[in-house]
Amino acid sequence: MNAIITGSTKGIGRAILMALVAEGWNVAASSRNLEELEALQAEVKKSYPKQECLIHWVDFSEKEETINYGKTIQAAWPKIDLLINNVGVFNPGSVHNEEDGVLEATMALNLNSPYHLTRTILSGMIRR
Repeated sequence: MNAIITGSTKGIGRAILMALVAEGWNVAASSRNLEELEALQAEVKKSYPKQECLIHWVDFSEKEETINYGKTIQAAWPKIDLLINNVGVFNPGSVHNEEDGVLEATMALNLNSPYHLTRTILSGMIRR
């Protein structure tokens, strides 16, 4: 079984990824931190040598990068069983004094990226 977990090097995403590989899943991990991705992949390979852990540096705030990532994973794994859209950002602050563009950047990552990634891979999941 193959799972995509975005935002998978820390917190909830990492916990989900490790739980899945422990249950025999192959996982596709993504982050904007290549060092953390490589460390995660090494940990998975060491602890679960039979499981595949694909890693990709992705800026999910960019529509084309998000779509290309989905296509890349589909090319590697024609059968994707699970998608966990975990990537996101929280910028604490006040509307009256935050920098211009914070809302747009937050929406691009938290709303648009799951939308575009899901649209990219969902048709294959529905067919199966």
